[in-house]
Order: sequence, then C-alpha cells, then structure tokens
Amino acid sequence: MTLRMRIVAMLVVGVLALGQVGQIIAADPKPPESMTYQGYLVDGNGDPLGNSAPANYDVVFRIYNAKSGGEPIWTEQQTITVDKGYFSVLLGEGSSFGNEPYTEQISTVFVGEDISDRFIGITVTGISGGVDLEIAPRLRLVTSPFSFTATQARNVIDGSGNRNIFKEVDSNNNASLKLGAGSDTTLTLHEVGGATLAGNLAIDLPTAGVGMEINEQGLSTKFGGLNGDRFSISTARGGFHFDKSIFIDGDIYSFNRDARLYPSNNTDNFLNVNHEGDTIDAYTDKFLIRDEGVSYLEIDPTSSSLNLSTDASKFYMNKQLQINGEVYPSWIGRSAHHTGGLMGSYNNIGDNATKSNPIYVIGSSYAPLEDSLNVMYGIGYTHASSSFITGHAAGWGLYIASAGQANAFISGESYGRSYIKSQRGGLSIGTDTPDTNAALTVKGASSTLGYLSWPKSVYITDDTNRGGTISGPGRMAIGIHESRGIYFIDEQDDHYVRIFYENGTVGTGSDIRLKKDIEPVGDVLDKLNEIRGVRYRYKADKETTRFNIGVIAQEVEKVFPELVNKMPRVLESDEEYMTVTYENVAPILIEAVKELRVEKDEQLAQKDERINELEQRLAKLEELVSKIGQGE
Repeated sequence: MTLRMRIVAMLVVGVLALGQVGQIIAADPKPPESMTYQGYLVDGNGDPLGNSAPANYDVVFRIYNAKSGGEPIWTEQQTITVDKGYFSVLLGEGSSFGNEPYTEQISTVFVGEDISDRFIGITVTGISGGVDLEIAPRLRLVTSPFSFTATQARNVIDGSGNRNIFKEVDSNNNASLKLGAGSDTTLTLHEVGGATLAGNLAIDLPTAGVGMEINEQGLSTKFGGLNGDRFSISTARGGFHFDKSIFIDGDIYSFNRDARLYPSNNTDNFLNVNHEGDTIDAYTDKFLIRDEGVSYLEIDPTSSSLNLSTDASKFYMNKQLQINGEVYPSWIGRSAHHTGGLMGSYNNIGDNATKSNPIYVIGSSYAPLEDSLNVMYGIGYTHASSSFITGHAAGWGLYIASAGQANAFISGESYGRSYIKSQRGGLSIGTDTPDTNAALTVKGASSTLGYLSWPKSVYITDDTNRGGTISGPGRMAIGIHESRGIYFIDEQDDHYVRIFYENGTVGTGSDIRLKKDIEPVGDVLDKLNEIRGVRYRYKADKETTRFNIGVIAQEVEKVFPELVNKMPRVLESDEEYMTVTYENVAPILIEAVKELRVEKDEQLAQKDERINELEQRLAKLEELVSKIGQGE
C-alpha cells in the first residue's frame, strides 16, 4: 500500500510542545534538546491513517542537508499515535535507528555554514508489505517567528549554563556590562566610566606599537612593543622614579648609547659599557674585590704590568684558565684526586671528536694543528672519526704520534677498536723482547694443563666466557668452545665445517640440513683404477725422513676433481700447488664397496644358476644310467 502525507503544521526548536507529554527534567538555563513536529498521514487511497480509531505506527524521521539524495545527518525512530491522520511528536525523544547517525543533542544538527538547508524525511515502516519507502518530497525545516528575537538577546549563556555576557543594575541604579568565560565575571564595564579587571590583562599586538597609554595633564606614559621583540615603556615626563629596590630576573640594556654606573657625587669614578665595541671601561685608580672587609683581590694596573694580589691564602678558579702564552710552573698541583687534569677547549663530546686534543708534545715545534697532527711527536686523546686516526679504529681513545702519524690508537670504549701499526717486532705481550719478524709476540706463564705444564700465552673467550674465535680474510674462522673443542666456522653461512673434539677425534660438518643438490657418486671402481697409492718423501725432506703414503693430486683431479683444491705457493704468488682432501675419499670407498658387492652378487647369482643347470643335467644322466642298467 502506498503511503502519502500531507503536512498541516511544522514548528522548529523548542517553540511549543503542543500537548506532547515529555520527560520531566530539572529546570536549567538551556533550551530543551527537542523540537515539535506535526503532520497528517493518509494511505494510497487518500484515506487518513487511524480513521476509525487511533493507531500506533513505527516511524523513522531523518534530517538531511539536501532536498533530495545524499545521506541523512541525523536519524531517529519513534512509535507515534495517528488519530484520523493527525500526529504530533517531539523529535529528540526517540531512539537510534540501525547504524545511521544519531545524537540526543539535536541542536548540534543545526550548526555549520549550511544550516539554511535542513530537510526532513519520514518513513512509516511495516505497512507497505514490502520495502519501506520514504515519503516524497522531503520538507524544508524553517525558522519559528519568535526565534528572530535572538538578535536582541539580554544574555549570552554557554553550554554549561554560565552567563558569559549580561547587563546588571545595582541597588543605586548604576548599570554595568559584565563579561566572563565561565561562572565568574572577568571584566566589568561601568556605565559611568572605568573598568574593573579580575585576573591578568593580556594585550596581543599584531605588530610593534602602543598597547596601553596613561595620560596625565597632557603628558603620556606608553606601554607597548618595540620592533616586535621588546617590551617598551616610554614617558613624556622627566624620568622614572622608584622608591624601592628593583629586582630584575633578566638583562639590562642601554638603548643605542653607552651604559654608565657611577655615584652622583663622584662622577669621575665609574664603569662604562661601550655600545659600539665589546669593552667595559673601569675609570678608577684601583679595583678591589672585598670579602666582608677581610680579604680582597686587588687589581693594580701600571704601565709595565698588571699586578694581582690578595690577602686570601690562595687563588681558586672553578672554570677553565686559557692562557695564550707559555706557563712556567715548578709543579701543577691538585686539590682533590678527581680534579687537576688537563681539560679540552670544548665542554661537549661532539666538538672534540675530530680535534687533535694533545696531552703532551716534546716541544713547541712539534705541536699539532687543530684538525691534523702536522709534525707532532707526542700523545693525545680523540675519537676514531678524526682524519688522522686510520683503519677500522672505533670509539674514544688515546693515540701516540710520531712524525705526524698516529701509529698507535688505544680505544677506551667497551666495544671500541684499537690498533698498533708496526708489523715486524711491533707488539709484545708478556715480554719486552718481541720477535723481530712478527707483528705480535705473546709470552705466557706456565700453567698445569692435564699431565704437563704448558704456558698459557693466549686466552680467547667472549663476554659469557664460553668460547671465542680467531678470524682472518675470507670466509673461515677458528673457534674455541668450552665443551666442544676447536672448530672451523664458515662465517658466511654461519655453521661449523670441522670440529676437533677433546678426545682427539675429528668431525666434519655433514648434516643434510647444510647440503643441497645432493647426487649419488657412481662408477667409482674404474676411476679408482686410475689412481695410484704411492710412498713418497717431500722434496724438502731429508734422506732420513720416513716415507709418507698417499696419492698424486694430478691423477686424482682427472677422475675426482672434487677431491682436489689449489693453494698459492706463497701469499703473494700466482703459482699454485694442489691439495687432496683425503677424508673425502671415504664416501668414494663406500660406493666402491657397494659396486663390488653388486658385482659379487651378480657373479654368485650366475654361479648358482650354473650349478642348478648342472645338477639338473646330472639328475637326467643318473636316470638314464639307471634305465640302461635295468635293460630298458
């Protein structure tokens, strides 16, 4: 059934409830969050709903910001009573409908720059027998006539019920305008003149200028901003007079002139702060700094020297003393164990990081420059990022320089890196006689290891004391583990390749999880025939050296190239020698045994077949002989 609606009246925003019984709430200064809406509903035949008796219907009310199309900005569902087509509701007292937008503060729907366009749509549910359709067209919501009086409001009340702006008349019939941002009045403007401010006064000037001016008999004193970054007080009177002490938490500046401090009765004895140059002139015969009249510092300048004297027991400086010249002390003492050292020119890590920061040089001719060592002979402290610290050094540390080269750097950081450049006879630990052909010589004291005493020269471990590694160029490293022994590591793939166990056995990494492209080794017997087992001595061996047993690498390479590797004769040479991985011969021998087993099994099978054949023939002969003997 098609539903039509004829609107007979419409009011907006709290004008009159028109007989609707709403929720009883306590009175407050805010208008109720509801609005009256009335209408007249008929069915598709033009007959009013509830014609014979009042009837209840579920109705969905939607408010749009467009006459047609678009999405609703507010939706509410109510059950209304229709009597002979007429109904009246208070929008805002229903409930939400589905996931459509809804708020109990219906007044928030009527805010924004487009509030002139608000349209209401009505849908009566459950009477069409199919899809519930919204009654067309939507109707525009318009202003109630008396709401125009809002332009002549006597009060401005915020959302919390506070009167922010209102006029008040006291018992003497004096009127005043009061303003405030909350429940308390901040500013009172009196009708007879003047104003009263409760709290602070903030004047926001968009540019430099006068913010407040006080006039007295034609002479003004102005308060404002000067050049946008200073507060200015200027007066047309003869000066400013303060009859109390002045406490200033900040700086004092003279304005485009020298600043002078002097007594009024001795004007030739004063301090002058020069505004054109960075100087302070003391016009006095002698400068004294007294300590309650007992001790003092006397500065007595003469034409030949500047004399400093004191009645105190010592001079004390709590900051750096920078001297552009030479100092000749007998000794430099310290007042405590944690003070008295040399201090750099910067008081932060970053600015010192790339500087030479010398501690000692053998003479002024061998001093470094700020960012380089020049021809320095001496020691200093710097960061490894300095240009004169080379290689892979890292962290803050001490360097030792000779002829402008930092040949040694000792890092002081827990994860720093140090170096000593000397390669032959360079560094010894545990002895003062390093091997002259070695970069590092280590000598350890004897310690009991098992059944013999051996010197413990090098101890390698990590921060957990479980093991450590020795690495060099390439992929391989040697590791020592607390319980597994000595092992070789492939650093690139991060796994063990060989382990020397504590019991003397050797293990090679053979886990299938480490392998790929796995193929069987076949036809090994014929290939093994190409390889000779030989006895030999190395050419460098003496005639008394016993023989070795092995194979010839060139013969192995022809049939099993996987077993042969090459190594340089010496590190800098392109000539290479061949090596054979003897332990990898074992898998080949395993396959050879398998091939022999197959051949042997085939031979045995052939013999068994021949024996069976002969036994059958013998049985036939025996049968034939038996028949002949019987005269058959």
